[in-house]
Amino acid sequence: MSLTATASHTTVATLPDEVGAEVNKDQWNGTGAHVVVISGSVDYGELSGVPLTFAPAAHHTSHENGGADEISVAGLSGVLADPQPPIIGAGAAQAVAGNDARLTDSRAPSGAASGDLSGTYPSPTVTQARGLRETTGPTTLAMGAVADGEFLKRSGATVVGGSPGAASLALTTVEVNLGTTARRGGKFNITTSGLTSGKAVSIMQANGPYTGKGTLADEAEMDGIVVSGKTTSTTNIECYWHTRGVVKGNFKFDYVVGA
Repeated sequence: MSLTATASHTTVATLPDEVGAEVNKDQWNGTGAHVVVISGSVDYGELSGVPLTFAPAAHHTSHENGGADEISVAGLSGVLADPQPPIIGAGAAQAVAGNDARLTDSRAPSGAASGDLSGTYPSPTVTQARGLRETTGPTTLAMGAVADGEFLKRSGATVVGGSPGAASLALTTVEVNLGTTARRGGKFNITTSGLTSGKAVSIMQANGPYTGKGTLADEAEMDGIVVSGKTTSTTNIECYWHTRGVVKGNFKFDYVVGA
């Protein structure tokens, strides 16, 4: 290796290519009265009076954020020693800034609707309400007039308001012979069809006249009878009766079977 030290003097001296040759300190640092030129192969460690270590120049700022030789951490694996600011941008792996317009702009949904809705977004249609769906009538109903306090009911293809009215109760009248001996209570059966066993029966004494008791309608009030009943099969209603006095013969009763 060739090392050259230059001083202010123009004298030049050349050392031979000799292992172990020493360079005078005054000759090396240029403070001597002449210039020393070393030629040939000499190990640096064999030189005397030379520094063995060199302090690196402060250049880390060039690798920092905004530096001339900034180091990118993109694509590095593992955990960095210090938290790194996110990369702001519109890419899939980039962060969104707090004032990004995409956070506040209007975006219409897309895709197929499900649940109580059918069709596709952004304009699906309501086909049912929490699982309730019209299956026998029109699937699209128009909204009609509904006043305060009214309930909703369907009238054809329109939903309108309605008020509860008096329900009509269909009573069945039957005439029963309570026997030829006057008594205060007893039991009788009504035979019919289409019953369900175990149902309650609402039964009461009907207005007269009764067979064999004349034509006076007030005989029902004179001989008041209290009756209770229930269905015991698909064809039979079992009834128990009692009265304050004693009665016999034919009486009429009105009844209705519970649901």
